Amino acid sequence: MEAVLHSDQGFQYTSQAYNKRLEAFSVKGSHSRKATCLDNACIESFFSHLKTEKLYLHQCKSEAEIHQAVEDYIYFYNYQRFQAKLGCIAFFICLLDRGMINEQNQLSASVLDNQV
Repeated sequence: MEAVLHSDQGFQYTSQAYNKRLEAFSVKGSHSRKATCLDNACIESFFSHLKTEKLYLHQCKSEAEIHQAVEDYIYFYNYQRFQAKLGCIAFFICLLDRGMINEQNQLSASVLDNQV
């Protein structure tokens, strides 16, 4: 599986030096379309929640603490945090209810069949 790093069209992310750095780490760069802020809306929203609900409240003192805080928040966000846009249920429950994933976190065959 290839790692993909998505960013906006900011000059620092489209520079040759930045893209060479990504290549050195075998990471594929991905950019939103020019003048299309909605391409990044979901990740911008996630990072906003991550910062305000976790990182601003918990002062990490080491890189290991940062990694753990982010990992803990991702779990919370996916499995426990109620999402108003999903009818006040957690993302995992929404996927489970829609038959897109099973209780072991495995994608359903219908989702896998529709992958591009």
